[in-house]
Amino acid sequence: MKLRLIAAAKINWTLEALGRRDDGYHEIRTIIQTVALHDTVVLSPAETLELRLAGAVPSESWLAKDDLAYRAAEALREQAGDPSLGALVELEKAVPAAAGLGGGSSDAAAVLRGLNRLWRLDFGATHLARIAASLGSDVPFFLAGGTAMAGGRGDEVAALPDVPSTPLLIAVPRDRLPQKTALMYRRLRAEHYTSGERADRQVEKLNRAPPSPTTTSSTSSMPFSSSPCRSRPSWRRSARRAAPARISPAAAQPFSSSRRLAKT
Repeated sequence: MKLRLIAAAKINWTLEALGRRDDGYHEIRTIIQTVALHDTVVLSPAETLELRLAGAVPSESWLAKDDLAYRAAEALREQAGDPSLGALVELEKAVPAAAGLGGGSSDAAAVLRGLNRLWRLDFGATHLARIAASLGSDVPFFLAGGTAMAGGRGDEVAALPDVPSTPLLIAVPRDRLPQKTALMYRRLRAEHYTSGERADRQVEKLNRAPPSPTTTSSTSSMPFSSSPCRSRPSWRRSARRAAPARISPAAAQPFSSSRRLAKT
């Protein structure tokens, strides 16, 4: 049996930092949305656990065993308690790396969902979410995708009414800055923290009226000055290309949901 799964990218409609936690992470509140842009994960039975990458390697230092998708497979196998379980994991990459779009986290979630079926483990949603949270803050969201509110460090996920399909243009700067999201968080100060009221207002709108692209707006307590990419020429060009643009707060990613955009 061979399984082929979609690993969707995401944008953040909102992102607020509520404060720093005792574990060093920030307590956040964010509304996340999966989009049509996606990687593809293909899973096949095999005697050993192996990861193969189709497309551009994310970085020169990339190693299969360090990839979050491979680590997801290892974590699931450990939970199964059977080291003999094997699979060939093939990643067909389309989501740009280090762009704040969650490609690696989505790949990991797809591997968890797929291998749970391939290995006939029958782990429930709560069990998979616990494994996902051990891998990264965004991974639990991608187990179901759609539109959702995330709290805690991003791993506490509650589903929201889905926004109807609409054309979306995401402009990705050519120059990449590794760990830019971590750099942005490190630049936060006490005056940037909120109580999460912006996300709460968006949730009220989504629950009160039929969701639409105009129901949501991209808001953030993160100052644009905290983005390490904003001063780069390619970021400014990307923002102009996406005009009229909103900024995905998680990584200062320009995108536009203008109805004038044509689907491609």
